[in-house]
Amino acid sequence: QSKRKKLNDTTLYFGSYLHKESNNKKGFISKLSAKAYNSFVRFISTSNVQDNKSGVFIAYTQFAEELFATKLSHASNYFQIANQCGAHNIPTEDFALTVDVNSPSGSFLQIFTLPFISLYLSFKFFVLSSLHEIKFSKQRLQYKSGDSPIYRLIFYILVVGFCLSYPILSQQYGMTWDEKQHDEYSKVAYNWVVTFGDDTAALAESTGSHDYVRQIFRNYGEHMNLIAALIYNTFDTDPYNTRHFIISLYGLLGLICVGLTLKALTSWRGAIIALLFIGFNPGWLGFSMNNPTDIPFAVGFAVSGYFMVRVLQHMPNPKSKHITWLGIGIGIGIGSRVGALLIIAYMGLFLGLQWLFYCIKNKKGIFSKGVEMYIFTLMRIAVLGYLFGISIWPYALSNPIKNVFTAFKKSSENAFYANNTELFEGKRLYMLTEAPGYYVVKFLSIGNPIYLLAGIALTMALAFWMKKYIKVGYVLMFVFMLVFPIAWAEYTNLNYYNGWRHYLFVLPAMVVLSAMAYEFLFYTFKNKIVQVSILVVLVLAFGKPLLWQIKNHPNQYVYFNEFVGGINGAYGNYETDYYSNSCREAGEWIAKQEPNKKVLIGINNEPLTASYYAHRINPNLDFFWVREYEEYKPRWDYLILTSRTYSKNELLNGSFPPKGTVHVIKADDIPLCVIVKRENNFMPDGYEALARKQADSAIQFFEQAVNYEPMNEEAQRMLGQSYMVAGKFQQAETALKKAIEIYPENYSAYSTLGQVWFMQQKPDSALYYFDKALFYKRNVTEAYFYAGQCAMQKNDFSKAVSYFEGGVSHNGNVPEMYDGLGVAYLNLANYSLAESAFSAALSLNPNYAPAYYYLVKVFEHTNEPAKAKECARRYQLLSEGKPIQ
Repeated sequence: QSKRKKLNDTTLYFGSYLHKESNNKKGFISKLSAKAYNSFVRFISTSNVQDNKSGVFIAYTQFAEELFATKLSHASNYFQIANQCGAHNIPTEDFALTVDVNSPSGSFLQIFTLPFISLYLSFKFFVLSSLHEIKFSKQRLQYKSGDSPIYRLIFYILVVGFCLSYPILSQQYGMTWDEKQHDEYSKVAYNWVVTFGDDTAALAESTGSHDYVRQIFRNYGEHMNLIAALIYNTFDTDPYNTRHFIISLYGLLGLICVGLTLKALTSWRGAIIALLFIGFNPGWLGFSMNNPTDIPFAVGFAVSGYFMVRVLQHMPNPKSKHITWLGIGIGIGIGSRVGALLIIAYMGLFLGLQWLFYCIKNKKGIFSKGVEMYIFTLMRIAVLGYLFGISIWPYALSNPIKNVFTAFKKSSENAFYANNTELFEGKRLYMLTEAPGYYVVKFLSIGNPIYLLAGIALTMALAFWMKKYIKVGYVLMFVFMLVFPIAWAEYTNLNYYNGWRHYLFVLPAMVVLSAMAYEFLFYTFKNKIVQVSILVVLVLAFGKPLLWQIKNHPNQYVYFNEFVGGINGAYGNYETDYYSNSCREAGEWIAKQEPNKKVLIGINNEPLTASYYAHRINPNLDFFWVREYEEYKPRWDYLILTSRTYSKNELLNGSFPPKGTVHVIKADDIPLCVIVKRENNFMPDGYEALARKQADSAIQFFEQAVNYEPMNEEAQRMLGQSYMVAGKFQQAETALKKAIEIYPENYSAYSTLGQVWFMQQKPDSALYYFDKALFYKRNVTEAYFYAGQCAMQKNDFSKAVSYFEGGVSHNGNVPEMYDGLGVAYLNLANYSLAESAFSAALSLNPNYAPAYYYLVKVFEHTNEPAKAKECARRYQLLSEGKPIQ
C-alpha cells in the first residue's frame, strides 16, 4: 500500500522501504546498512531510485506498455528497470511503502558484484536497447535527431575501442625525462604508507641537488604515482609499464567524462564529437601514455567539469552521487597538483551566479529561502574534494591544513620551476625571465588541430544563437574555465616551459566548447545535404591530423598544426621532443645493433629514458649523461642526441644531425632524435690535453676535430679556448666567433670570448661579451665572476656587487664569488656586508687564504685589532708567510 496521491501518467513510481514515511520494522543498523547499500548502488549505476530492492513500482498501463516495448525491453528485473530508467532519463519518483513487512537489504556478495552488474547493464542500455530501438522504434531512421539510438550505440563502441586501445598503446611509449624522479618519490611515499608514517622520508626537505627534484614532489600529491607504486610492489609488476598503464586509465576516465559533458548539454551525437576530439587529440593521446602529472591533473578538471554541469542542472536538489563524483574529480586534481583547489572556487562562483540569476528572475532577495541549499552543496563539494585530494598525500596528511596551503603558496610563487632554456619562435630563451606572455596561447593555437580551434571560434560567434539549444550559462562556464587560468598565470607572472603540457587541463574545456559548435550546426540544419556536407568537411579536417598521428606513432605529442606548417615548419622555431619520448626507440636501436657487447653510450637527456628499455635487450650497455656544450668530451661509443639543446641555426644549417649519425628517429621529415657513432677521438683527446695544460697539443686535436666536422660548434669553441690558454688571442677570437656563427645563442662561447678580452686587460670589450653570455643564459657562473672583476677594474664597485650577487644567487658554492663580492663591498666601505661575504667564502673553504687577507682590511677599518691580528696569522699560515701589504 502507499499513501494516496495523484499519479503522473508519464512517471514510474518506485516503492521504498527506506522512505521517511515507510513502515520499516528493521533496526537502526539494518536500516543504515540498507541505506549504505543503496547509496553505493546509485553511485556506480544510473539508478536514481531510493530503494533498489523493494520490487514494487507503479505506472499507468499505457505508459508502462510503451516503455517495456522500447526503452525497457531488455530490463528483466526490478534493479534493471530502475537502472534503465536512469539511463534513459525516464521520470521516476519514490513513494513510501507502508506495508508492515521487513524490507530486503543487500548482501556483501551483491555489493561485490554490483560493479560487474553495472557494466552488464551499460552493455544492455548502449547496445541491446539501442539495437532494439533501431529495429522497432518509429524513430529508428531519425539520424537527424542527436539522441537517436544509433548515436548512443556508436558512442559505446568508441568508448570500448578507447578502453581497449589506450592501455595497450601505453606499453609502446618511452619514458619522460622527469619520470625517474616521480618513481623515486613514489617509492619513499610507498614506504610512508606501508610503515604507517614511521618512515618520514616522503615528508623531508631536500638535502642537496641529488634529491632536490625528488623531494619537490612531496608538494604535488603524487596520487597516481603512489597508486602505481602500491600496485607494482604488491603484484611485482614492472614499475614503468605499470605506471603507463595507470596513466592510460586516467586518460580514459577524462575522455569519457568530456564526452558525457556534451551528452549532458546536448545529445549523444555531440558526445561522439567530443569523444573523438579529445580521444584523438595529439596532446591528450600522447600524454595519456606516459605523462605522470599533467594527465591526472587534467583528468581532475575533466571529471569535475562534467559533474559540475550535472550538479548545476539538478539544483536546488543535486544528486548525492553527482556531488560525490565531483568531489572525486577535485580530489584527482589536487592529488596531482594542489592548484586544483581552484575547482572548488570555480564551483562556488558557478553556484553563486546560478543563485543570483534565479533571484533576479524571480525577484527574490539573495538571502531568501533556498540559499542554504546552495551553501550546503558547496560545503559538501569542498569537503569531499579536499578529503579525496589529501587522502593518500603524505605531506598533506602530516598537517592537513598548513602543508596543503604551503604547497599551494609555493606553486603560486614558481618554487618548483625548472631552470630551462628553450627554443621559441626561433630564439633560445631563458624561460624564467624571457618567456612572453602569449607563450601558452601560442602553443595552444599551434599544438592543436585546426578543427578544434575553429569549433571554439564558432561557439564564441554563435553563442547568442545557441541559447535555445544550449544554455548560455554553460557556454560561459567553459569559456571561463579556458580563459581564466591562462589569464591568471600571466597576471601572477607564473612561468612557462615545455610547450602547453602544463596547461593540458584546459583542453577538456576547449573540446567541450568546440564540440558544441559542430553539434549545434547539425542540430540547426536539418536538411540532409547540408548535414552531409558538414560531416564531410569535419571528417576531412579530422582525418588529416589522425593520419599524421598514425604515421608518427608513438610520438603524437610533438604535433604542430598548419598555422606553422606542421612539424616540418615548426622545426627550428619550437622544441619538438622536449619530453624525451623518442629516447626509448634510440636505446633499443643501439641494443639491437650491439646485442652482446659492452658499449659506452652518451645521451643529452636523462639516461634512464634510453637505458631502461635497452637493457631488456642488452644489459651490458653503459649509458651516461653528457653535459650541454660538452657532448663530445667523454669517450663514448655511441651518442644519443635529441634536438632539445640546439639552436635554430644549428638545426637548419646542417649541424644537426651531426657527422657520424647512423640512425635518425623522425616525425615527418624532421629528426627528433639521432644516434652518432664514434669515428675518432679528436675531441676527448683535446679535452684531456687541455686539462693537462698542454695547450699546443689541445690545439692540434681540436683543429683535427674542426677539419673532420667544421659545423661542430663545440669543436670550434674548444679550439678557441685552447688558443686563449696558449695566449694566441687573435686566433682564439676567430675560432670563438665561428662557434657563435654556427650557434648564435652560444653563451659559453660568449663567456670564453669575454675571458679573451679580460686577459688582454680590456674590461669594456670583456663586459660586452659577458653580458651577452648572461643574456642567453642567466646562470653562467663564470660570466658573473669575470664580469664582476671587469667592473672592479673600472672602479664601478656597485656594478661589481650586482654581478657577484647574481653569481651567488645562481651558484652559492663558489668561494671566489663571495671573495669578489666582499672586495666590492670593502671598496664601497660597507664593512658589515664585506665581512659577511668573506665569512661565506671561508664557510665553503676554510683554507681560502684571500678571504683572511681581506678580513684583515675589514677589521682594520672597523677598529677590531684582535680580529685583524688573528686573520693575519691565518693568512700567513696558508700563504707560507707571505706578508700582508
